[in-house]
Amino acid sequence: MNNILNKNLIFSWGLIALLLLTPHIATAALTVGATSVTTDSTLSLQGGNVGVGVTTPSQLFEIGSSAAAHTQLTIQNTNAGDYNPQIGFQIVAGTNKYTMGIDDTTGDRFRIKSGASLTGADSSIVLEGAGDVGIGVADPAFTLHVSDNVTTTSFVLTNSTAGVGGSDGLLFTLSNSDATIYNQEADGGLFIGSGSGILQILADGNVGINTYTPTEKLDIDSDNIRIRTAKSPASNAVCDAGEISWDTNYVYICTATNTWKRAALTGGY
Repeated sequence: MNNILNKNLIFSWGLIALLLLTPHIATAALTVGATSVTTDSTLSLQGGNVGVGVTTPSQLFEIGSSAAAHTQLTIQNTNAGDYNPQIGFQIVAGTNKYTMGIDDTTGDRFRIKSGASLTGADSSIVLEGAGDVGIGVADPAFTLHVSDNVTTTSFVLTNSTAGVGGSDGLLFTLSNSDATIYNQEADGGLFIGSGSGILQILADGNVGINTYTPTEKLDIDSDNIRIRTAKSPASNAVCDAGEISWDTNYVYICTATNTWKRAALTGGY
């Protein structure tokens, strides 16, 4: 008799507990797998690792799928305010070393930025909707726009031959209003070409026009050069040695500082 009473009492308390918990259970759900459980619909917990669509996750969080569709991890913030869907990377717990995501305050541009916030004017990498990429600039105006908040902005191109140091490769610099393109390799040249025309600057300072192997400081592979504008300097006009001018009657050469000599043009065809 006592056993029957105890069983009835336990059942009664269990029923009361179920009734009390039912509203809470009804307001939330935890779904593991699906009606028909397959690899692509499995939530796995194994050794502290979590897998979605992966039965044996090898990382803390792993997503996989074999379905004929794109596999996507979605992070969204649909609040009407300026709040960003973003990912933070931390070395010290609680402090983002780097942050990446959509900056809702700057035209929804994708940014990778140092620090805890995507906003602000300090260095970042920006991708805007038109496909322009900015480095150090929040609103890139070109396909690649590089800027720095100092008077000198530089970037370097290197390869396996040049090395990867700051003093290797090809250096592009804008300092105040002066622009420099400099090959930092001791035995390298600088080539500028378009179609069949080339300008070659060698490491020894020789410049070639239409030749890859200039043997003098200026080596022009052509049967003609042109000085477009005529000039008739006085014999003591300001000049530096080596300047050349012409007019319809003479060819003028500056033979020393502020000293011109001329040779008459005679004859004809």
